[in-house]
Order: sequence, then structure tokens, then C-alpha cells
Amino acid sequence: MNNQTIKPEVESQLQNIASSKSQLAAFIFLCFGLIGLNGLHRFYVGKVVSGFLHLLTLGVFGIGWIFDCVLILTGAFEDKKWKRLLGEGKYILYCLLTLFLFILVISFALFLYFRPAN
Repeated sequence: MNNQTIKPEVESQLQNIASSKSQLAAFIFLCFGLIGLNGLHRFYVGKVVSGFLHLLTLGVFGIGWIFDCVLILTGAFEDKKWKRLLGEGKYILYCLLTLFLFILVISFALFLYFRPAN
């Protein structure tokens, strides 16, 4: 078979598997969770109920935020129709940097909260 007859078949199969939502956009919305706007990435992919859950519980107390960060950056995060987001999963460095910043911010907040009074 020649490549021109195979390519449209592959493209039609990919349209049935892949979401129209971008992995990078979902990651950028996920990063807004660091400033208190948790759940935007879930609203973006159409998961409204879990988006509100993340918004009201600060990313399900940070654990859901970390879990979603790993899912998005490994390419396993799915939209409301159970389709994987468009992207290549090559944002792992951004994930590590974001997790480091998240831990740094939480550590600093805990330090300020529990520091001894003079």
C-alpha cells in the first residue's frame, strides 16, 4: 500500500482518540493553581463538577493538584469525553519546576504560620 491511502485512515483514527484540547494550555491553567485559581484546567477540558471541587478545596488540598500535574505532563490527562489531550508529553521539566515552586511556597507559608513569636 502506498502512504497516501494509509494516512487518511490514520488521521481519522486519531480524531476519534485525541481531544481537541491542548496539553500545554491545560498545563498553563494548572499553574494558575499556585496563585489560588485551582481547577481551571478541569474547566478547560469540560470537567465542570471536578473543576468546582478543585476550586472549593484548593486543588483537593494540593494532592489532586500534584496528581493532575503528573497526568497532564505525562500525557495521560483526558477531557470529559475520555480523550487524551493533544501534546507530546515533553513538559516534564516544567512539571518538576512547578512542583518545586509549589513546595517552596507551601514551606514558606508554613514557616510564617508556625514561626515563634518574639
